[in-house]
Amino acid sequence: FARRHPEGRDVIAVIEVSNSSLARDRTSKLRIYATARIPHYLIVNLVDRQVEAYGKPVPRDGTYSTMAILTEHDIVRIAASPTRFVRVGGHEILP
Repeated sequence: FARRHPEGRDVIAVIEVSNSSLARDRTSKLRIYATARIPHYLIVNLVDRQVEAYGKPVPRDGTYSTMAILTEHDIVRIAASPTRFVRVGGHEILP
């Protein structure tokens, strides 16, 4: 990015670790990332010990069309490209 700043299309996923900022992460930050077309938004919810996985942004509405709650036993697949995926287990990111 020597010639330009990164944009939403350059980002595969955003992961927020959330405790005291949980309300803001679920509202204003979610809107910002969906509007920027970030494909995956994960909130590591420390309060409830779960991961909130948002996908398929709807930029005009500032929201995501899918949402799943993951525990330490679940796995989320993040598309790195049309043919490559990164698998992240809840046990890898929950303390």
